[in-house]
Amino acid sequence: MIYLIKKHSFGMLGFVVLIVAILAVGAYAWNFRELPISNDTGKWADFATYLSGTVGVAAVVATLIAFVITLRQQQKLLISQDEMLEEQREQLSVAKEQLRLTEKGNDVQQAYLNLKDVLPLLLQSFSRSLNEDVHPYESDVLGDFMIESYSSSNVFSCGSFYQHPSRVIVFLNKNPGCCDDLKNYVNRVFGQSGNLISFLMDQLSIDQKLFAFVDAQLSNKANVDGETYWFYVECFLAFLIGKGVNDTVHNAHRLLRVSKAVKYSQDERKLGFYELGKLFGAREQPANERTAGESDVFDIP
Repeated sequence: MIYLIKKHSFGMLGFVVLIVAILAVGAYAWNFRELPISNDTGKWADFATYLSGTVGVAAVVATLIAFVITLRQQQKLLISQDEMLEEQREQLSVAKEQLRLTEKGNDVQQAYLNLKDVLPLLLQSFSRSLNEDVHPYESDVLGDFMIESYSSSNVFSCGSFYQHPSRVIVFLNKNPGCCDDLKNYVNRVFGQSGNLISFLMDQLSIDQKLFAFVDAQLSNKANVDGETYWFYVECFLAFLIGKGVNDTVHNAHRLLRVSKAVKYSQDERKLGFYELGKLFGAREQPANERTAGESDVFDIP
């Protein structure tokens, strides 16, 4: 019943006004039924005033009621639209979260596949590179120095470079004018290490739970010297620490869990690369422009 009243409220208001009009006109006609229809305009004006006070008032009241009903309906409609929009926002938020989780899951799955399929190939390539010679073609001075000072059949091999960083430190101290040539040589030797570290950090930045798999792979021996892949990774990072490449070192420390306190290391080779990095860093940036304590911020033992 109440539902029908609400549904047909405007029709009922119109019906009520019609009833009031019929009753008002009927009552007026019944009251003056014995009088003839007047030709006096004043009488008709009185009749109009009568209708205005009865039917007119009823029409105005009905209009106000209809206006209030319309306002309430619009208010309910706005509330309903707000609720619908809020529900749509929640659904959109849920959809975005589901999409994010799906993309995250896909990224993690892809990172795992990359580590599973690509990392072994990178390590094999790295292991082979340790036995390869990298000649300092751009610097005959460096080549002659290394041959004269360290006569050996594998003096230019990458593996020998990692084992004897003191060679290039001595050369740089004796030949400061050859710093650029030495940088080119060191960058070439470190090329495989840089690529390996960059690849590992890209995958671990997606999900650090993959570190256990990375650790298991890098803990294997890289060559006949008995050093694990971790050793070569840490040597390169020791060089970057000494050089002051803070962002890369910070990310490597966070993702690869490599210590940043190389200057406290007991391994003279890592200390050597740390000192070599400091020498390069000092030549790239004048001492008076260097941030206070920049090279000493990596103090985790």
